[in-house]
Amino acid sequence: MPKPISSLPIKALVRDPGTTHFNAPIVWRVADRNHTGYPNNSCTLLTDKIVRWISFDAKESPYGNASRAQYGNSNYAVSNLRQWLNKAGQPWYIDQHFHDQPPTAANVNGGYNPYYDVPGFLTGFSAGFRQALMSTRLRNQYMSIDVDPVPYIEDKVFLISGEEAGITGEYYVGYGSTLAMFAGGNIDRYVGYPTPQAVANSDVQGGMDPLSSVNWWLRAIGPEPGLDLAYILGASIVMTAPRAGQVHYRDGAFNAYGSAGLRPACNIPIDTLVSDEPDAYGVYTLLWEAPPPTTAATVDFQLTPIQTPEITDRIIVSLQGQYDPDFLQILATNNALDSTPVWEAITPGERHNFTNAAFTAANPAISARLVALPSSAFPRIYVNALSGTYGGGIPGGGSWGAQFLAILNRVANLEASVSNTAQALNP
Repeated sequence: MPKPISSLPIKALVRDPGTTHFNAPIVWRVADRNHTGYPNNSCTLLTDKIVRWISFDAKESPYGNASRAQYGNSNYAVSNLRQWLNKAGQPWYIDQHFHDQPPTAANVNGGYNPYYDVPGFLTGFSAGFRQALMSTRLRNQYMSIDVDPVPYIEDKVFLISGEEAGITGEYYVGYGSTLAMFAGGNIDRYVGYPTPQAVANSDVQGGMDPLSSVNWWLRAIGPEPGLDLAYILGASIVMTAPRAGQVHYRDGAFNAYGSAGLRPACNIPIDTLVSDEPDAYGVYTLLWEAPPPTTAATVDFQLTPIQTPEITDRIIVSLQGQYDPDFLQILATNNALDSTPVWEAITPGERHNFTNAAFTAANPAISARLVALPSSAFPRIYVNALSGTYGGGIPGGGSWGAQFLAILNRVANLEASVSNTAQALNP
């Protein structure tokens, strides 16, 4: 019988088979419960292993701070990595400040592990996991050179801070408290190992294998003491957790280097259910409470209109599910509140530039509609979720924009389609 995740011990392993990275389910550890400063009735999860090598940020415009132009920005609030962790689909990048640059091969040191063209981390999450993610308020660390400092941020997926990892010192005071998973004095508790998929998909292969420990990014600035240029160089150094056997755990890494590991965290409700017993590998299965599937002859869904400050000129719509692309139609409109909206056919997952540029209602609004039919090749189809990005969420789309996510859980099968057709022909 399923049981709440709160009944599992700290460091217990859990996974959602439908939430993947590099096409492999992500395994998480229970890092804490009702952690101080985190949402009430929450369970904190941290990935069991390093899920990929990635840069914290990218080289910035040469017209800004010289160190950040060469090594990237250590301010997590405006980092590329923070954006990518909390986005689904592609493109995901939006400039966070005047000198910001995307993590292309040209903008990461050595060209290692760029991710500008990699769909956002949430792309691999199941609809149930996305719905369960809890927004978490986090204190953000920044340098004195930051013109518009952001002391607090709120995210659903995030890096833990130095203090949350159990590392204390002059640079980490006030940035959270130690997660239960990292309590104790043994430095081995920081050790992180990569998944086989992370190793296979990294541009940096030398000396990297699933049995070798890897430094991983934290949400902390780590200027090394004793450097005359600590004020400037510190603006481009972010702390990483140590490798096995390192006694010196205040280790810095240049932000634009793609040779540090990613081990993100998130919070889900403490009453989330898991399987009664773990599998053969000691991993419990996360069980999401989803609405019962609606079975019909077709999957036909229209998104509730979302008002926009100006008429939207671009949109990207994506689906999660199984369907026959030859029996699928997706439409989108940028004047959804008009008495007769202009619907335009779009291709899922690809950017669409609207032909329509006018609206007659009091406000413009976007909406999307999908119609999917079962076929002989796909006699049973389903769509779990419809998601999208519009306006400024797409490069060049202006200063405003956002994303949307609709949980559908719609099912259609060929038998229902044939039955309905027969009834229509023989009333």
